[in-house]
Amino acid sequence: MKKRIKDFFTTNIGWKIASVFAGIMIWALLSNEYDPISTRNLSIPITYMNEDKLMENDGLVMISGPETVQIVVSTRTSKRAKASADMFTCTADLIDHYGGDFGSQRVHITVTQVSGTDVIQDWQYNKNDPNITVSMDEYIVKEFEIELLPENDLTEGLFLENTTSFSPATVTVSGPLSKFSNVAAVKAVVNLQELSESGGGNFSKEVKLELYDANGKVISNSDGALKLSKETAVLSATVTRIKNVNIIIEGTTGTPAEGYRYVSCTVAPSNIAVRGLKSVVADLSEIYIPADELNIDGISENTTYTVDITPYLPEGVTLAEGSTVDINVEVEHLEVMYFMMPSTSIKLVGGTSDNEYSIRDSALNIRVRGFKEDLEQLSDDSFTASVDVTGLTEGTHRLKVKVEEITGYTIDNADNLYVTVQITSLYVPTEPEETTTEPESETETTAPAEESETTEPTEAASEDTEEP
Repeated sequence: MKKRIKDFFTTNIGWKIASVFAGIMIWALLSNEYDPISTRNLSIPITYMNEDKLMENDGLVMISGPETVQIVVSTRTSKRAKASADMFTCTADLIDHYGGDFGSQRVHITVTQVSGTDVIQDWQYNKNDPNITVSMDEYIVKEFEIELLPENDLTEGLFLENTTSFSPATVTVSGPLSKFSNVAAVKAVVNLQELSESGGGNFSKEVKLELYDANGKVISNSDGALKLSKETAVLSATVTRIKNVNIIIEGTTGTPAEGYRYVSCTVAPSNIAVRGLKSVVADLSEIYIPADELNIDGISENTTYTVDITPYLPEGVTLAEGSTVDINVEVEHLEVMYFMMPSTSIKLVGGTSDNEYSIRDSALNIRVRGFKEDLEQLSDDSFTASVDVTGLTEGTHRLKVKVEEITGYTIDNADNLYVTVQITSLYVPTEPEETTTEPESETETTAPAEESETTEPTEAASEDTEEP
């Protein structure tokens, strides 16, 4: 048995090798005939590498380029359907680029088979020019301050304070120069009606950021060419209530010029709109301006004072508009009129029944200062005057007259009003009884009682009374 096997491998070797080779050839011929090799195209996705280095090193960014590269693969017909693009990778290194025009830069690509060796018989692509053409542009990075873009209106009576802020306050926008030409601002749209719902207060709300052009229109960034460092920001806002309050003048200081008198003051506007949180302005109805703000010393005509009312606002309250009010101080020149009060209207106070009293002056000349229209309301009989004769004895007396003040008027000569009063005693002494005894000597005539000190009588009107 061993000898047969040995003879099989040692005898007629050439013929046997030829037979094997012939069998292989026959198998190959039969295989090609019934399962031939065929080709097909595969689209291999391109992976772009080193985009960040392209920005950092060259200040460029790729704005467009092919997404796939075409390769030709060879497979047995029976396995043709199994050939797929994921059996290959294609990378494009953006650092490895050249060309003078940014719009047509040449970039080297590398295609590698990663699987499917039992399926793919062969594959090829343009190996003589392993490059693709991409479009590049200058890479721009710019910082923008976030702007508020209010939408709709606040409810009437509410106000959005200008203390509105965003966190972060700024964002950076980056992308190709060609896309940056229209970018003018980064804005956050805020629906003010949402801030009105609670009637005011402090708010913190996350809002979306959008790119806007110079005409205030949103820039579409659907391709993602422009990138924001933040897509949203946190809005901090305060909505206050607006309320009208009255302005109250507490008075004035100082005295007008000689011959003038303060009449009144008026403020314009008489009420003003203020802003503040609901809890602060709820009980606020008036703002007081102290008298120190209105010093009217020496003024002789109507004068307008412009007063800044900001210092007199309660804490947490601001003015909705403006900061000053105009206060008009009115003064009036005092006129002088003379009145002749009949002496019969003067009361004598403190007299006794033992005396008879009479005023020798016919009238009292009274000089009164006041507003013209007020003075016209007075007459000679409008005054009340009196003379005190308490304790005075018989004789003629020059006495001071007390005239009662009348509200709204000034009696200029009140300290210099006198009348002459004549006092006559009504006492009659009793005659002594006669006696038979002769007097030792002639009865002495009793001297009259010493007359009280008097002043010289005057004419019908008092000499000290000023004539009109």
